[in-house]
Amino acid sequence: MCIYLDDMRTPTEAGWIVARNFDDFKNKIELFGIENIQEISFDHDLADFTRIDGISNEWTGFDAAKWLVENYTNFEGTGYFDNPQNPFPKVNVHSNNPAGAKNIQTYLNNYLSFSGRLANCTLNVLPHIV
Repeated sequence: MCIYLDDMRTPTEAGWIVARNFDDFKNKIELFGIENIQEISFDHDLADFTRIDGISNEWTGFDAAKWLVENYTNFEGTGYFDNPQNPFPKVNVHSNNPAGAKNIQTYLNNYLSFSGRLANCTLNVLPHIV
């Protein structure tokens, strides 16, 4: 199973499940189980705004990448990704925002390297429709 996080685009290749915003991404990961996700492709700019206590907050693909790592790792050895036998999904970034894309890629590659995994998050735009 593959998750494609993007507010507008839809991949043309079969096998991708689209998440349109941060909450949709979290819900799909929790619904299907991280152990069943083989690949995730991140967009940065999701046009996902919420207001908390009168303050506007924008959720991005970077927030989703951080949530993924933080939610499944606790660094005490009991999180899913703490076990090196549990694979981290293949990850790539397809965002048109160069700085945002690089931030996601760098964050994920730093985590992968730190956790003893191959730092293989790539910048890769998949065939898609808008």
